[in-house]
Amino acid sequence: MSARRAELFAIITVLAIGAGLLGAWAWRANQPELPTAVPPPGPVLSGGIGAPRPAFSLRDVDGSTHDATEWDGKVLLVNFWATWCPPCRNEMPRLIELQDAYGDRGLRVIGIALDSPDLVAAYAERMGVNYAMLWGEQDAIDVAHGFGIDVVGLPISAVVDRQGQVVALHIGELHEDDLAALVLPLLED
Repeated sequence: MSARRAELFAIITVLAIGAGLLGAWAWRANQPELPTAVPPPGPVLSGGIGAPRPAFSLRDVDGSTHDATEWDGKVLLVNFWATWCPPCRNEMPRLIELQDAYGDRGLRVIGIALDSPDLVAAYAERMGVNYAMLWGEQDAIDVAHGFGIDVVGLPISAVVDRQGQVVALHIGELHEDDLAALVLPLLED
C-alpha cells in the first residue's frame, strides 16, 4: 500500500469513527434521563440496584489478580471505561481527586477498563491514576453484567455501599454534582 493510500485510509477511518461517536452522542442526548439511585420495586434477582455486589476477580495492569472481597466494608465507585472513550478520559481527573479526597474515609475507586493492559497501563501512568486499575475484555463485560449493566456505551459506573449493596448505576460521564449525590452521602457513616 502506498504512503498516500495509507494516509487516505487513516483519514477515512478517523472520520468514520468520529461520525459513529457523534451519532452515539446525539442518540444518547435525545434519550430520557434515567434515574440513578432509585431502587426498582420488588427483589432484584441478578444484579442491578438493590442487589449485592457481584463476586469478581480481574487482573491489574501489572498482572496481579484482585478479588472484589478485598474491598469489603468500603464504599466502592466501580467505573467501567476504555482508553478510546473521550467521556471516560474526561472524568478520570475527577475520579483521581475523589480518591485523594475521600480514600481515608473508606472510598475505593476501581477502574475496570474494557481494553488491553498495555494501553491501560500507559494511560493510567500518564494520568497519575491513584486507584485500582483493573482490565479485561470479555471478563470486564461479564463483571458489568454482574452489576446489572448491559454495556452499550461507556463510561458506566456502579456505586456500592459499605454493606456490599449496589445503590446506584450511572450511565455517562460523572460530573462533580453526580459524585456529590451518589458517593458522598455513603461516606457519612
